[in-house]
Amino acid sequence: MPGEDGISIAKKIRARGRKWSNVPILAMTAKVMAESVESYRAAGMNGIVPKPIIFDQLEHVLSEVGVRKLPEKLARMRSAYRRGALSRHSAGKLARESGK
Repeated sequence: MPGEDGISIAKKIRARGRKWSNVPILAMTAKVMAESVESYRAAGMNGIVPKPIIFDQLEHVLSEVGVRKLPEKLARMRSAYRRGALSRHSAGKLARESGK
């Protein structure tokens, strides 16, 4: 999102009207102070996933917005992380790359 942040993108999505009103939008950020969280919610975001990403927290936030099963790639990453085959740093990097 060159030139724009998540808050401005969320506002644009929500401004598109009814069709877009139920699309889940999550903030994935290290900025989790109360005023930041409030600004994400005010922009129409449904949840916040704090960085560094912890799979249990990610699963919890996804379940809150109606995702009952992790996408296959994230499920494999979670499994590797829990086995100790993937560091937290590597897991975060892979999660960011998979969003591209």
